[in-house]
Amino acid sequence: MSDEKWAVVLGASSGAGGSIIKAAGREGYHTFGMHRGNWPEAADEVTAHIEGHGSRCVWHVADAGTREGIEGGMKTLSEAAPKKSVALLVHSLANASYGRFASGDRAQFHPKQFNKTFESMAHSFVYWTQELLAADLLAPGALILGLTNPIPENMADGFGMICASKAALEMYVKYLAMELGPRGYRVNLLNFGLVETTAVRIAFAPEDWRRVTEIVSRVAPMRRLQTTDEVADFIMSTLIRPEARYLTGAKIDYTGGQAQSLLDLAFSAPRYGISLPE
Repeated sequence: MSDEKWAVVLGASSGAGGSIIKAAGREGYHTFGMHRGNWPEAADEVTAHIEGHGSRCVWHVADAGTREGIEGGMKTLSEAAPKKSVALLVHSLANASYGRFASGDRAQFHPKQFNKTFESMAHSFVYWTQELLAADLLAPGALILGLTNPIPENMADGFGMICASKAALEMYVKYLAMELGPRGYRVNLLNFGLVETTAVRIAFAPEDWRRVTEIVSRVAPMRRLQTTDEVADFIMSTLIRPEARYLTGAKIDYTGGQAQSLLDLAFSAPRYGISLPE
């Protein structure tokens, strides 16, 4: 067994994935990341941060949610990381379609969108696990971690495909935990709150994003959004540690209670200083 420790982060150039891979590098893990090349400057900043802490940073630029991307990524990873050295796999992929299931117009989902969303957001979590097992890259006690958010529990117009794929991801986590537990591997799903990233700022119109962040910041117990660094620190300080070795098959709530007061907002909007539309 190798003495090296590696962290594999899929979707690692920015956002939560970027913070997680940097945190892993600070903790002495060599890192392998994949991204689609949309933000090369962010990836360069991640590399400089990790190498500045004395760890290696290996990249493969491709879509980690496709079979082609997985094959290329696994080839690059296998050439860099020794057998039984990957202690952490984080699935941080976001490549979903927005729309409606039965609107009867251009917003209605079509089959290609179903396939793309589920391949990236759910199925690839299993594919990567299968490939790491087949290549004998997982270290003893390795943590395989999926990421989710509160939207699937609360529903939001246009997000139905995302919610459905996250529901599939949750089931994959539970079944993989059952299958891999006897082999000493842990599989969990981390549910964290709304965070501000480059991707969400692009996805939303500025006024829409400002309104969402204002409302969430006012109803969240901490009265602010969560940060991606807080997500990364929680993973590296708690979830990856051997003291958490019995934590598996779990959907872990690290949302900071962001969504728990939304019904109270509907009843008591003025108390939050928010005027709801008539």
